[in-house]
Amino acid sequence: MFLYNSSNNNINACFIYNNTYNGIRLCPYSNNNIIKNCRIYNNSYGIKIEFSSNNNSIHHNGFINNTIQAYDECINFWDDGTEGNYWDDYSGSDTDNDGIGETPYTISGGANADNYPLMHEFTWWDTEKPIILVSPDNNSVIKPNTVIDFDIKDDNLRNATCSINNGNVTSFSSPYDISTEGWADGTYSIMIYAEDWGRNKVSKTFIFIVDSIPPTISVTGVADNAYYNADVNFLIEVIDANPYTLSGELNNVSFDPNATISVIAEKNYVLFVQATDKAGNTAEKTIVFTIDKTKPILSDISPATGTKTADSMITVSGKTETDAVVKINGINVLVSSDGTFSKEITLVKGDNTITITATDQAGNTNTQTITVTKTEEKEKKGFIPGFESLTILMILVAAILLRRKRLK
Repeated sequence: MFLYNSSNNNINACFIYNNTYNGIRLCPYSNNNIIKNCRIYNNSYGIKIEFSSNNNSIHHNGFINNTIQAYDECINFWDDGTEGNYWDDYSGSDTDNDGIGETPYTISGGANADNYPLMHEFTWWDTEKPIILVSPDNNSVIKPNTVIDFDIKDDNLRNATCSINNGNVTSFSSPYDISTEGWADGTYSIMIYAEDWGRNKVSKTFIFIVDSIPPTISVTGVADNAYYNADVNFLIEVIDANPYTLSGELNNVSFDPNATISVIAEKNYVLFVQATDKAGNTAEKTIVFTIDKTKPILSDISPATGTKTADSMITVSGKTETDAVVKINGINVLVSSDGTFSKEITLVKGDNTITITATDQAGNTNTQTITVTKTEEKEKKGFIPGFESLTILMILVAAILLRRKRLK
């Protein structure tokens, strides 16, 4: 492309390549032209400016694999005051990662320079915005210390920044991770901004809720280690700031934990409930209970009902279940490890009614009643047992001896 004595032209968005001599040449007196957004490559001269061709503006172009990238013996501008061009042979550095080299790129032929050389080609032909992905998903509820993994997809990405809860904007670089270590429970807004070298820009806001508190499980209708002597109906309730999943098992059989559950059969039960909230916080509850509708045994009762005795005390004994509570006439009686029990009862003259009750842990009660009669005591005729008989015998012996003596 040759501008001969031609001014005030705008050369924009062109691919200029594989020319034996010049990609673009300006001379003579070709002034005030703008050359931008061009890809200039594989030429002998990328751009050549001669013979009083001044005040031309050249920026946001890509100079690639030209024998001589640029030649300028006049006075021209090789940047727009903030950004210049991309030079594939630029050897400078970009210590602040703003995409602009720290040192100028010298243009051969005179005193011109690109003061703001680009570190990447300006991809003016790229019209696709960067794509921002995230894991876990936007609007997720997460545990503290979760790493939020962003993924910014763009082959020509220039820069990315982030800010949290409208705080300071900071540079954001690969692997684009944000750790939530030390974050308190609450809602967080994360703004991610990305721009590529085609000046395509995107800004997205992501919301995350940090939740460290597990659900609270309550079960009504049954209690741990409880015994029941009737059918049981229980209901599970869960309290959590965020939605949850709930599962339940009764003796290892799953059931609908959102319904009221009726339990009828007599046996031991293990109820297991687990609740997990959206953040993955888990709570578990285990309740062991027993349904027992059967009265405890009450056997081997002694004495038998109808027993008569002249004694003022009598021992009442029997056998029951080892975990039963036994009372005799309303007084607690110790039950041994084999289920036996006994207690001395004071008798009064006449019929004595003795009531024996055994109550198991479920509240089932078995009652037996016996009657024991206390009779009159025999009248005592001497203060020494057998003394009266001995006295009579001695008198008889004495009488016989006396009679024999008289006969002699």
